[in-house]
Amino acid sequence: MNRAAEQQNLIIVGVDTPQKEAAARALAQADGRTFLSIGEMMTRKTRMPAEAIEEAYGRKFLHACQREAVAEAVQESHAVIDCTSDLLLQSSCREALQKSGILIWVDTLPLVLQQQSEEEQKQSRQAFRELNASYWKYADWTVKVDKADQDPAAEILAWLKRNSVSL
Repeated sequence: MNRAAEQQNLIIVGVDTPQKEAAARALAQADGRTFLSIGEMMTRKTRMPAEAIEEAYGRKFLHACQREAVAEAVQESHAVIDCTSDLLLQSSCREALQKSGILIWVDTLPLVLQQQSEEEQKQSRQAFRELNASYWKYADWTVKVDKADQDPAAEILAWLKRNSVSL
């Protein structure tokens, strides 16, 4: 891979966890990029989080809100866009995100699973990986976050450099 990332967006995709969002924010700050969160963009516009939008108006309306937020976000260049994995299942969102930059899957366990014993986590992680395998095929790269002291933003920057993606 020899891609210029200077004007490309870095799209951070994965299950909605604090680690993923923190990695996206840290990456934006470390690389001097604008941080955009699809969820925050929808909440600002509708004054409701995604779950409330779906509950109040249904999944079709939620998807329309997501498509609108993605369309707005990809107009940016040199941004870090934080979005949840379900956007990859909507072909229009997935294609717009893929065209706008480099998709990086941040592989984290949801908080509820992180509170399990080590053995339970191992079993849950396997089941979780099988469930999310359909999403990974769209990513240019995956970073696994499984340690509290891990710095995914630094790992992403190192990967971009190793793969001759100029920043």
